[in-house]
Amino acid sequence: MRFVCRSVLEDEGFRVIDASDGEAGLSTATEIRPDLVLCDIEMPDKNGFEVLGMFRAHPTTTAIPFVFLTGRSEKSARREGMDLGADDFLTKPFTKNELISMVNSRLQRSLAHHDETGHKLEELRQNISSAVPHELRTPLSGILGFGAILKEEAGSLSPKELSDIADHIIGSGKRLQRTLEKFWMYSEISMIGRDDKARDQLRQAMVRGAQSTIGTLAKLKARAYDRSEDLTLSLGPDACLRIGEKHFTVLLEEILDNAFKFSKKGTIVEVSLVLKESGAEISVHDRGKGMNPDDINGLGGFMQFGRKKLEQQGLGLGLAIAHELAALYGGELHIESGPEQGTRVSVQLKVC
Repeated sequence: MRFVCRSVLEDEGFRVIDASDGEAGLSTATEIRPDLVLCDIEMPDKNGFEVLGMFRAHPTTTAIPFVFLTGRSEKSARREGMDLGADDFLTKPFTKNELISMVNSRLQRSLAHHDETGHKLEELRQNISSAVPHELRTPLSGILGFGAILKEEAGSLSPKELSDIADHIIGSGKRLQRTLEKFWMYSEISMIGRDDKARDQLRQAMVRGAQSTIGTLAKLKARAYDRSEDLTLSLGPDACLRIGEKHFTVLLEEILDNAFKFSKKGTIVEVSLVLKESGAEISVHDRGKGMNPDDINGLGGFMQFGRKKLEQQGLGLGLAIAHELAALYGGELHIESGPEQGTRVSVQLKVC
């Protein structure tokens, strides 16, 4: 079977290297880094599932598309393979055309994925190169500039002028502090998410009186934007949520801040808490500019939509942090939005 498959694919112009068992296959793959791996399930020494596990565990081969060639057609075998990270199955007996079609299809998908990944990496690079220096340099320039004024003109400044300068310095310092805290928070969440023990320990935390916490934070955020009249609260029965108090506060503040930042004064921002069979759902619905599907799909760390056009401040980390926090505690974050149709961000969390 190995010889036949190799001959068919080489006749189609592919460069094919084969191996008689999984260990030899992995060793060869780490050297040549193939575009696709075809592997039987029933093999000597290690079966295909074990070999797939080896490929996914090795940093050089973890992302290589992996297809099983197998005579096992039962669903359990497919499910086990997919759980381990298999990309496809080709069930024996298969024809020459079926083999060629599958290989071409997988390679085209892989190429499309690489193109999309490259585009996202370039977009990420551009966002970081524009957002990060701006968010660090702007408040730092304010601190240094007003500090220089104090040093050079302190003797001629009135108490009122000194007070104003102090306010500017403190404001710039706080903005810089918020920027750095977002860096630290995003890094911390990412690290904990990779540590099973730390994540499981975190999930034992809880917030009692979620209704009161949500209401208080929503009112404070509305007041900060001078929009207390725009806030509508619809908080159902109180709930105990499985999330740390600090992380719950950060999650809410990021969602609320986005809602007020990207909607106009005089439009409603609705905040609700609903208990469902699956847990608690917290929803924040604004009537702002909204996002298109590409904006939503592209949201992530340092990914900010419309920055050049909107001249907005921030790193684009807000919703990314909220999303990662929800996932960290076994919950989910969903976004419903459309251009000029507002945005609804809903977070599902487990209850105590």
